Amino acid sequence: MRNHPISRGAVFGDALVAFVKANRDVPMLTAWIAGGMLDPADRRHWRVALKRGIAACRRPLARGPSVERGPFEAAVRALEAALPVDATVHNAPGMVMFATAAGDVFVLPVDAPPRPAVTWKTGPRIAPWLAVSPLVPAIVAIADREHATFYRLAGGALTLLERLDQTPVVEPGTHMGNAPRRGFHTGTRGETQRDAAARRLREARERHAAAVAARLATLAGVTMDVVIGGMRETADLVTKGLPAAFDGRVARIGATGRRVADADLANGATRALQALDAERQVGMVRSLLDAIGASGHAACGAADVLHALERGAVDHLIVAPALVDHLPDALDQVVQESLGERAVIEVARPPAARLLEAQAGGIAARLRFPVPTTARARAHVRPRPHRRQRTGTP
Repeated sequence: MRNHPISRGAVFGDALVAFVKANRDVPMLTAWIAGGMLDPADRRHWRVALKRGIAACRRPLARGPSVERGPFEAAVRALEAALPVDATVHNAPGMVMFATAAGDVFVLPVDAPPRPAVTWKTGPRIAPWLAVSPLVPAIVAIADREHATFYRLAGGALTLLERLDQTPVVEPGTHMGNAPRRGFHTGTRGETQRDAAARRLREARERHAAAVAARLATLAGVTMDVVIGGMRETADLVTKGLPAAFDGRVARIGATGRRVADADLANGATRALQALDAERQVGMVRSLLDAIGASGHAACGAADVLHALERGAVDHLIVAPALVDHLPDALDQVVQESLGERAVIEVARPPAARLLEAQAGGIAARLRFPVPTTARARAHVRPRPHRRQRTGTP
């Protein structure tokens, strides 16, 4: 099976991973909240949606024993105490809040508007994080024949790193040690002064592109993707000058001037990275499908993936967005098990998602070691016991 070390996964962060591992068996109130709107009439809408979600979780509990209502109400009070005091969610696209009956609250902003939802169940509702996780940070280089600007792209925002300027100096040729006289003909044989100047200018531009490529490789290291834009001729030279380790890690954007707005540049670079990510995912899914009957280093379908997780064999997990929206309970278990095994997890973009849904039941995994197909077929997957779940989606 072909290895895909450049495939990217969701960015969970050490704090979130530690929280999920420590609270898998704790009754948890999870609230996914969309950010405040710019329209003043809609700025408090997220509070209305949150109250409706909490009420939807409370209604079934009202008919049950008080031993279940007490922890829920304690978690609600802890969550409400941690809410923003203003009408917006700190101007972020959204946030997720986890609250326990003991009063512990864990809050994280998200970089994309989540689907509002409130759940009360054992363990955190973590599956929606896959849909809103930011892209892995990347390095953006905008270069022309004499200048280059390097940025770091993270969370949809650009941060200026440094600039590289090189102005080629092409001295005029001489005649017999002195400046040529007016009307002097340089001859028809050999290299003319004009050709020599053009050659030196071309060599200076090639040296500049090589310097940009070298600096770009240093800034990106062994894991980050790069986005190259600017003058097409220079961008081609910079791309060609990158080491072989950057194969599959380079995204290109169209010609951009030095005065393009940072927001427009960030949006263009993000779209280019998403297209690069989608291309990688299609290759990975096809490789996993080919490996099922060959090397055994792959698992497809929820039952096979869960069985591989029980063996500690999952190295990289890819799921279709439909599972995040329609089967969050089952996906929560898979994600929590995968985080426990330090596996990479990612949501497939449309081209790879269609392939996953058609041939792998919407989920596939690359395995650290082969799990025999016959053992998987005989395995009876028993899901982890969970408390009765109360879900409210406004």
